[in-house]
Amino acid sequence: MAASTGWVNRRYGRKIGFLHHLRADAGLRFGQYRDYESVDWDAVGRLIFICRGNICRSAYADALARKQGLEATSAGLNATSGAPANDAGTRLAAQRGVDLTAHSAQRLEELTLTGDDLLVCMEPEHATSATARLGTEMAGQVTLLGLWSQPRRAFLQDPYGLPDDYWETCLDILDSGVRSIGAKLGDRAHRSTGDHAAA
Repeated sequence: MAASTGWVNRRYGRKIGFLHHLRADAGLRFGQYRDYESVDWDAVGRLIFICRGNICRSAYADALARKQGLEATSAGLNATSGAPANDAGTRLAAQRGVDLTAHSAQRLEELTLTGDDLLVCMEPEHATSATARLGTEMAGQVTLLGLWSQPRRAFLQDPYGLPDDYWETCLDILDSGVRSIGAKLGDRAHRSTGDHAAA
């Protein structure tokens, strides 16, 4: 039993995270998130990574994307403006060569959204809120980061306050998702160059 609990905590953060994962995974299998997979990559100019507090998941994904040369920022649905990145996240990110020391949290409402924004969310609930926000501004697209990661995770548990072993799992998934998204944007650039050459 203890071994099983340890596996759940290491892979999903906590029992409730595992239950959220199972529910989201069922939705993924039945096509519930198909709209979030239908990204027009040619229309994407800026990535906006979104989580709840903008101090853990989205802060790391933002810094990693910018390190890879992508235009990116991040925001939280319930962020405290100006808050620094989480201490554990900053420490573990540094071990991966990602610097979070200059991060300053912001709320999604503080950003002016445009039609070339792709809002990259960590949980289905976040995506629902982001979609509602876009609906009022008629701008941008929404996706879930975990749809592009390996393994796929429609729900990525917040690592705030959790042990390092789950943080590492979470960061691995963020690494994978950001790399995949970056590759798709790179493919877009190659297609554009190829089309220009053909013309």
